[in-house]
Amino acid sequence: MNKLERKQLMFEVQKVEEKYGSVANVPETDTESMSVIRELTKKSMDQPTIYKLTTIEYTLIRRYMREKMKMKDLCDQVGHSNSWVRPRIVAIETGRIEIA
Repeated sequence: MNKLERKQLMFEVQKVEEKYGSVANVPETDTESMSVIRELTKKSMDQPTIYKLTTIEYTLIRRYMREKMKMKDLCDQVGHSNSWVRPRIVAIETGRIEIA
């Protein structure tokens, strides 16, 4: 999900929450509001995220995956947190990366 789609989704959720207090409180009769939210979330689930990594980041992550480096050292080397690194490890395993 790109930044624009995320903003649009949040805008729609906020409209529904403002009107009903919570997304869980939307009545069955108001299908239009929820259909927009469902469509946006389904669209985001259908498109896998492709991560762009530099050659150095890719090499360091591969080194971690081969157990030649600890996670803390990897995070220090790439200059990002654990939560930034973990999805990129999964992306490398599934082939959803682009090396810049």
